[in-house]
Amino acid sequence: SVWLDQHNIEVPVRKERHNLRRAQRWMRCWAMLLAHMSGFAAINAGARLQAVEVFASSPGMALLPAIINQVVLQIFFKLSSMARSKSMEDCIKNQESSGHFKVKLCHEAVVEAENDVSSLSLSFLSVQVIRFIISGIMPNEEGEEEPLVAHSWIHIATFFGIGLMAMILAIVMAMKCTSEEEGEDEETHDKTPKKAHKVPDEPLSERLGMIISNSLAMAFAWILLFGTKWTLIKVEFLNIESMMGQIVHALGLSIFCGLAVFLLDSVDDTVRETKGGAEAASKAIRVIIQAIAILVGFSWEHCFDAAVADVAFITPHKRLSKFLLGCFVCVFLVPAWRRHILTKVMAYEELKKQKRHFNQQKKKRNSREYQPVSSAERK
Repeated sequence: SVWLDQHNIEVPVRKERHNLRRAQRWMRCWAMLLAHMSGFAAINAGARLQAVEVFASSPGMALLPAIINQVVLQIFFKLSSMARSKSMEDCIKNQESSGHFKVKLCHEAVVEAENDVSSLSLSFLSVQVIRFIISGIMPNEEGEEEPLVAHSWIHIATFFGIGLMAMILAIVMAMKCTSEEEGEDEETHDKTPKKAHKVPDEPLSERLGMIISNSLAMAFAWILLFGTKWTLIKVEFLNIESMMGQIVHALGLSIFCGLAVFLLDSVDDTVRETKGGAEAASKAIRVIIQAIAILVGFSWEHCFDAAVADVAFITPHKRLSKFLLGCFVCVFLVPAWRRHILTKVMAYEELKKQKRHFNQQKKKRNSREYQPVSSAERK
């Protein structure tokens, strides 16, 4: 529809669900924030378990805490799903279409948050084991080696090589999961409303596929973070243990990742102009960009953590000071991130869904228009 402004000029307008969008932003914001808090808590629990003498005796034993961590998480996720299912069924029964829409939004937010928790812990604990295998030194729960050791170039190259393999596997897994997701979306649009009004469920195999895909991308980010630290220690470029050294390290990674994103975006634009393999290449580029974004987040997380720990160290109540400083950072950063960055991310995701749905409808129309006609129909 159109709207006439004060100069009688027609302006295209459309209706927007502002209250719904605001509720989605708040739910997505707190789901992601709490998921990352839970993920780093799971990392701390698993890494402390890896530091126990029994598990720190060999790389094989060090892998057991990562497995135990995932089993415990999946059990809690299943119990949580069982507890939610009754409330979801009542919501669908009482409110029908609107209830199913609310349940679907809740389910998507919960599943994404739970996958983030599992992926964060699995990726970090797995990288800890990989570092133990390569260097023979088991890092502490914060991923630091005590004391710092200058590793050989062979160890550093091997570490980066494993990271590259993890990135390739992440791309393959993500493309497979995306194809299955597109197929499910197409089936969902074909279903009648009556059949769609039920509590959504996600098979364990699909969830594990998403967790493994996300974990591989995060493992690539962790390897790049710790691998660059190994390199800086080897060349003795700066004191990586100092606060300034960590800031320079994070800033350098951010600049490198920013340039890489611009380069990959240019490659993506070039690939889209070609016909063969454009869609697969675009998916691979998106996975790489997401992994790079994770790397930037991890690098600055280490800086914030070190800065808060240094400030809290000079106070008489270290734990309380660390908690209050964390709350102070949260109060200032979370609202800005929710209003500006998260809003753009959700708008981009909505555009992707609309484009995917449009392409599916276009394929259906083309298949109907160019369907071969039999000789009997011609007569």
